[in-house]
Amino acid sequence: ANVGDLPTGSHVLSIEEFKAVFDAAPDGYAIVGSNGIIRTVNPRIEKLFGWTADELVGEPVEVLLPERYRDVHTGHRRGFSENPHNREMGAGLDLRARRKDGGEFPVEVSLSPWRRGDEVMVICSVRDVSEVRRLQNFSEGALRATEDERQRISRELHDDTAQRLATLILRVRQVAMQKDDERRAALFDEIREEIVDAADGVRRMARGLRPPEIERSEEHTSELQSPDHLVC
Repeated sequence: ANVGDLPTGSHVLSIEEFKAVFDAAPDGYAIVGSNGIIRTVNPRIEKLFGWTADELVGEPVEVLLPERYRDVHTGHRRGFSENPHNREMGAGLDLRARRKDGGEFPVEVSLSPWRRGDEVMVICSVRDVSEVRRLQNFSEGALRATEDERQRISRELHDDTAQRLATLILRVRQVAMQKDDERRAALFDEIREEIVDAADGVRRMARGLRPPEIERSEEHTSELQSPDHLVC
């Protein structure tokens, strides 16, 4: 398939240079006629979709879409041909493409009109974003898990602290009612230990509410400040 004649000049790519860039592009590129028929594709399109260039050229571009989207896309394509302009398709939407074997994968698509003579063709850029979506889903899942854990710790912190405070109030009342000095002193010692234990428990649970990034940063700073890391 022929990409088409391009203007030449000292600052314009030759056909050979354009073809080299087109073939080496990391994203998939397809040039589509105003009638929606694929004119040419680069090797990346072949790799993404499992079709050879010879199989795709002459086919409607909708062959690269899941069947459920094809009728709607035909209408969108006609609307674009009436008002051609650079744009991204479905910004913020979950666009899907379809391989030769029927498998689907998420993509980002950009459209650029290209006038050749009286015909306005479209250069379609296709990028596989499967890995990006996988990482996004993983990050969102991790954030949800972290938030659930924080809420659990927050509830535990509230309940445990309330219970400890209620116990301490009762112990203080016991001290107030105690007439024996030795027994009163012993109760004070017990209360002091309970307060220390309560404070330690609060610190442990509160630490779980802190973002992991802060914990790692403080651990790293502590390591750098330790004697083993000091250089004189």
